[in-house]
Amino acid sequence: MNKVKFFFDIGGTRKLFTTLKFNIPKNVKKIYAAIAYTHSRLLVDICIEKEIHLEWWGLFDSQESTSIELIQKVISEPLVKFYPFAERFHPKVIYFEGYGIYVGSANMTTKALLHNIEAGIFIEESDLTEENLKEITEFFDTLRKKSIPATSNDLEKIEKFLEESSKYREDREKINENIEQSFQEHLGHLFLLEKGVRDFSTKANRKTKDKELSFKKEWRETQNYLSHVEEVLQQHKQPEWVHEQNFPKIITDQFIHAYYYSNVLKENEGRNSDEVVEEYFQKNTKKSKEILLEAIKWWSRLKKSPSNEDVHINEWAPSNYRILSKLKKKDLSSKDFSQVIAQNYAAREHARQVKNETLGLEPDYHGSYEERTKKFTEWLFHQKTQKKKSIHDVIKYILFFESEDIEVRIFNVLNSDDWKIARFGKGIIGELVGWGRPDKIHLRNNRVNKGLRCLGYDVELF
Repeated sequence: MNKVKFFFDIGGTRKLFTTLKFNIPKNVKKIYAAIAYTHSRLLVDICIEKEIHLEWWGLFDSQESTSIELIQKVISEPLVKFYPFAERFHPKVIYFEGYGIYVGSANMTTKALLHNIEAGIFIEESDLTEENLKEITEFFDTLRKKSIPATSNDLEKIEKFLEESSKYREDREKINENIEQSFQEHLGHLFLLEKGVRDFSTKANRKTKDKELSFKKEWRETQNYLSHVEEVLQQHKQPEWVHEQNFPKIITDQFIHAYYYSNVLKENEGRNSDEVVEEYFQKNTKKSKEILLEAIKWWSRLKKSPSNEDVHINEWAPSNYRILSKLKKKDLSSKDFSQVIAQNYAAREHARQVKNETLGLEPDYHGSYEERTKKFTEWLFHQKTQKKKSIHDVIKYILFFESEDIEVRIFNVLNSDDWKIARFGKGIIGELVGWGRPDKIHLRNNRVNKGLRCLGYDVELF
């Protein structure tokens, strides 16, 4: 039978607070917390201080059951992921991986931790059965599958909500409808399910929703990692060959490019790149901050770019941004389109894989890398979706249809009959959005994924 420790917090006896503040062992590297109401910074601050990864789920609504200002302060911290639930979310569970689990009544508020009468239990991991551990894993896996993390892309919307709702708070009951409307307008995009984890849709719809949720979650998390790299990178001196007027997100992309090709691949020439990436990830994942700073110091000292990063930053970036901005008013010329695709590595790589038959070429055609890219570009320029939208319509939708979040647009272009174009895939799109909207989003391709993973960030490869 499990050895249960009772956490009866009455008066000056505050066992949960003491456990969090003083008793978390050094071997704990990850904490999973499902807590309905959170206003205290205690758990978040402890995790940041001790460099513990925290996955944190909370009730998220216009009543601020979870402090939106707290989310705002930690949203860019790579150690912390916050997953909001809209309704029907009431657990108080904290699992300290490698130490034990707390299940009880206490929310993460100052009143609950220091003043309320609360009751719970704590079971050390050594006393948990395999069945217990399986149930814990399944519980948090279910939460993860049915939620999407808030990221730095939400900061502006959070600020707008806080600003617009502040004038309503003194008389919350009378104008609650105004706050709810403002909340839904700015932050409702975080929810795919209306009522907690319950989903009453058809099996087909659930499958689509799950696929969309998985894509949005992966995309947003990786963009958040890139934003963290950008933030740290911008705190340091850039090489003298980086022009000051360029977009920080493009500089970030080329910093990762240089690190991956010069510090990873060059030192492991002849080896399988996927194996090398995994080796670096396992080595660096527990010290990603240190590794990032080392890489930035190396970058700052570079007297010249290792592999044409100066061209990408100073020439390609402004050129591609200027060309793609034309789509706001008109279709691209074949010359402009060809220039953008010629500077898209994912497109160039894909051109090598497309069958001659698809491109209308003779079966025995053997063109050079550049010739094959040109043939693929000409073919792609004339493609349409099943609903007869052109490649221009599709790229314009991805870049400038601001009423939908960028990850929703990308998902639709990859999956929807309205927007999907054959052989216009995730890597090609990920580069285009970075070149076309460097004011809003980071360029993303598999090289970016591999570079981030080598730096110790847990990202998926395409």
